[in-house]
Amino acid sequence: MDNYIFSLSDKVTRQAVSYQNRFGITLAGDLYLPKDFDASKAYPAFDGG
Repeated sequence: MDNYIFSLSDKVTRQAVSYQNRFGITLAGDLYLPKDFDASKAYPAFDGG
């Protein structure tokens, strides 16, 4: 489980992601996707920011 607070559900996968913002600061986080996620399909999105 490494440094995570909770166990990962067997229904999702966790992927580390990072990018640079407009100030050049690298932001990092985890992207959680369903196990059956298919990148070739279109899905609805939610922007909680």
